[in-house]
Amino acid sequence: MDKVYRLLAWMDINQAVDWLQDMTATQLTDRDLLQLCEAGQCYAYADVDGLTGFNFSNPDCQVAKGIHFVKNPMDAFASGWEPRTLFSEGEISGFGTGEWSGDLPVWKRGPIFKPSDIEALAAKMNGEDARATEIEGLRQELKCERDARKVIESELRERRAKDGSDGLENMRQMLSHTPKEFAAMQERAENAERLLAALDQQLTHLAEEKRVSDKLSMEMARQLRELSGQKPAASTETVVAGLTFPYATKELEAMRAAIAEHWEGYTLDKRQPTQKAVAFTLGELLGLPRQGNGDPARKAIVLASAIKPDTLPDA
Repeated sequence: MDKVYRLLAWMDINQAVDWLQDMTATQLTDRDLLQLCEAGQCYAYADVDGLTGFNFSNPDCQVAKGIHFVKNPMDAFASGWEPRTLFSEGEISGFGTGEWSGDLPVWKRGPIFKPSDIEALAAKMNGEDARATEIEGLRQELKCERDARKVIESELRERRAKDGSDGLENMRQMLSHTPKEFAAMQERAENAERLLAALDQQLTHLAEEKRVSDKLSMEMARQLRELSGQKPAASTETVVAGLTFPYATKELEAMRAAIAEHWEGYTLDKRQPTQKAVAFTLGELLGLPRQGNGDPARKAIVLASAIKPDTLPDA
């Protein structure tokens, strides 16, 4: 169901919990998901189109429009079928966007979720932000180094004030070792700062790559949904090597060429092409640079996965 869930516009709570359990290998209940939403880890929504309620800045009855973001998911949905007041934010007829309050009828009871929000929540639960944790650890290490240096400096000032001239010789002996210790601390602190800056930059780069990859996947899914519902006239169809497209784009042409090279005429008794090989071909056709580790570009990997026959095992 993973492929189906990703293409849905909205999911009910049963679908959301089922998918979240699959992605995280964790047993969850509806209440667990609502508590995560209450804690700000995910967003819950409700279909309030046409329902009458109130807007906090206007005492008159207000009609809600469309789907609203729910601000009190636990109070609104965690008590079964008992009537509960919903506090939400969204479009209000004749008012624009604002806060709204009302009761959900039985036939509209239950939250809905965006697949992208559930997938992002699974990523948090699986610890994909391990790099952020590593960076935080480095920050703490750097803070400890700085705190230790401040403690030593403070002790030196206190001892100097306390001992006065009688302990001047001892102070000189102690200070003879201090510059070396300070130099070592400074070097460790500078190394930690350089590493922290590099990790921050790498994390930003990875986040941007993931954002572009997710956007590409969503756009491809949208185009495929549109294509599946289109019936192009015979005069506008373009037939190339057994594949019919109602129009041509650079990505579609590259995908067609990769299909012709790797999958056309393939049977189970032949050696299955690897996804990396298909991705390399797509990357060359589209002029995409390889990643720093030599792997194909992320966009090429996504396209290679999109054209692989669903009935074949992973390779």
